[in-house]
Amino acid sequence: MRRILVVSAPLILLAGLVVLLYVGMQDRDDSLPSPLIGKPTPALPEPDGAEVADRLAEVREGIHLVNFWASWCQPCLAEHPRLMALARDGVPIVGVNYKDAPEAAQRWLARHGDPFTVILRDPAGTHSINWGVYGVPETYIVDGAGNIVYKQVGVVDAEFEREELLPRLNGAGS
Repeated sequence: MRRILVVSAPLILLAGLVVLLYVGMQDRDDSLPSPLIGKPTPALPEPDGAEVADRLAEVREGIHLVNFWASWCQPCLAEHPRLMALARDGVPIVGVNYKDAPEAAQRWLARHGDPFTVILRDPAGTHSINWGVYGVPETYIVDGAGNIVYKQVGVVDAEFEREELLPRLNGAGS
């Protein structure tokens, strides 16, 4: 009897640990909070030319997205059809090309389509740091007053559109 207890005690402890780990993984929040929520947007990279600067100023007058992306980023390719659909629906998107060669970015957009109202370049990633970008893709919802109201880490998907973007576009979000 004593031998059974010695053998089964570690198994019981192991089973208990497995159960605790499983339960802990079920209720997890993957969001990365941003200290910038509710605050004015940090500076963006300088636009290339007056025409791009004018479009950027126009975009900033209303709710818009700022999307950090790169041609070498596989999740950026996964989210691209959703961004194309949002652009077709009239959602203004400022694309910030992150640590990418301009030629590679242009080839990528020519191949997959260009959803961006304005494209800015951040070749060294210095502006992205000020935005709190952990990696691409990351997307921010910015209100017409120029404040960040939401940060999406990772792929823009249907849940982001339904739960975060559409309520704000329709005036229901904060």
